[in-house]
Amino acid sequence: MAAQPISLAEVEHYLNAALAHTQADRQVALLHFELRHRPHAPAGDPRLALMAQYLSPLLREYDVIFQIDNQSLGLLLANVAGIPHASLAANRALN
Repeated sequence: MAAQPISLAEVEHYLNAALAHTQADRQVALLHFELRHRPHAPAGDPRLALMAQYLSPLLREYDVIFQIDNQSLGLLLANVAGIPHASLAANRALN
């Protein structure tokens, strides 16, 4: 995971890679994780790195986790079978 929020160009790169590895009948999902208990976390807050470290083993080969801002992470999932599949991934990440 990047130490700083990623650029729009990097998001585009990750999205294009995810789309390239997604079957025609499947989709790409974006899960958004936010640390709400501290609305304005400072840059470099270690909790984001800990959350990314916890989520990393759940990633498949073409999934990507990235920092959105000082309090949010994005999890881009390639080749998702639909909303139930994305919901299952979100539940696994939360437990």
